[in-house]
Amino acid sequence: MVRKENKFHEKMIRCESLKLDGKNHIIIDNGIIVTGCDWEEPVWCNKERKYLNDDIKYKRIKERFGLERAQNIVWLKFTKDGYLGVVARSFDINFDIKTSSGILVKQVEKQWDDSFVIIFPLTFEILKKYKK
Repeated sequence: MVRKENKFHEKMIRCESLKLDGKNHIIIDNGIIVTGCDWEEPVWCNKERKYLNDDIKYKRIKERFGLERAQNIVWLKFTKDGYLGVVARSFDINFDIKTSSGILVKQVEKQWDDSFVIIFPLTFEILKKYKK
């Protein structure tokens, strides 16, 4: 980042890729457009009060963006006709129709577009300035 006299931070723009499920996905600035992935739901253990497993894709995102926790992502999913269906924070991307967002989408007679999600990692720099 370049700091100028007036304390303006010049925006750092990047266009890179991240490999998930054997495919490259585009990173534009701090957002990732992820296409054609299957998302495994994390398994919570009440006894140990922690997640027993999570999808390796979240670990790769965590490592690439230097996240404190894999849960520090915001993700967006859409309906097949282009409506934003949910904005969520955590590492539980899914297209289950039994979730609250799935029930709402079904009630308005829409269907999930499970071909892509948009992910925004909440980096340390973001969380230092803003609340989730």
